[in-house]
Amino acid sequence: MKSAKPFLKWAGGKTQLLDDIDNNLPIEIKKNGITNYYEPFLGSAAVFLFLKQKYSIKNAYLSDINSNLISTFKIVQNQTGSLIKELKTLDKEFKSKNHEHRKIYYYKIREEFNVLLLPGKKKSKQELIRKAALTIFLNRTCFNGLYRVNRSGQFNVPYGRYENPRLLDEENLLAVSKTLSNVILEVRNFTTLPEIVRKGSFIYYDPPYSPLNKTSNFTSYSENEFSLKEQEELAKVYSILDQKGIKQLLSNADLKNHNPQNDFHDNLYSKYTIKRILASRVINRKGTKRGKISEILVKNY
Repeated sequence: MKSAKPFLKWAGGKTQLLDDIDNNLPIEIKKNGITNYYEPFLGSAAVFLFLKQKYSIKNAYLSDINSNLISTFKIVQNQTGSLIKELKTLDKEFKSKNHEHRKIYYYKIREEFNVLLLPGKKKSKQELIRKAALTIFLNRTCFNGLYRVNRSGQFNVPYGRYENPRLLDEENLLAVSKTLSNVILEVRNFTTLPEIVRKGSFIYYDPPYSPLNKTSNFTSYSENEFSLKEQEELAKVYSILDQKGIKQLLSNADLKNHNPQNDFHDNLYSKYTIKRILASRVINRKGTKRGKISEILVKNY
């Protein structure tokens, strides 16, 4: 079976930075693996999938505040065959249409998806499978692969008009499902981490990035925006767990890209090691604005 890779495109996904993250892991992980691994901002799970396949991870606890994201991962974990069947139908229906009718189909699917997102009665197993399939379909056909919702929790990303989007990678979904075996997936706010993290654990954080400027805010991947206040709360959690001896690695935007005098993150994590690495900007609407920018890695070891 081929190696497992993210099945979702995700703003700020870490696939391109895996080597940098690998080079900044604690030495003992490379020697002995990880006993307890926590990742409270799951996103595309690029880092977990990489670590799980390269190093031994005995127990993994993956969480996110985005309930639909966690639900989708659980379907990939436990209902892969049924999910693949749904995706095959969506792929066939979408690919049979011309460009104009594909756009109409996209908005029809988005409307169905938003009905399934509505809170209320408990969803049936089939509804959860369908919702996961629609999540992957919309992710592959929407503008720039964004996952963005409004304050009512409704997905509002427009059609992306791709020539030949890959809606189904059956082999990869099966590989991801295998990699997620025995993994705990749950909807959880990062603020609860100090209550659950065990001694001898390793935590990797990839929070929604602080916007570089007023026009670059793509942090609304749940109906609760991740503001600078939440960034400060995250730094407090980091500090509490540091005092408990928990090894931690955190990624974030480098606000100095836009303003060299902006020391917000540098001040928040002044007690720890901050490394600046280069990454490609991939969610700017203008192609000319997609060059290399700096990001930060913060580690307490």
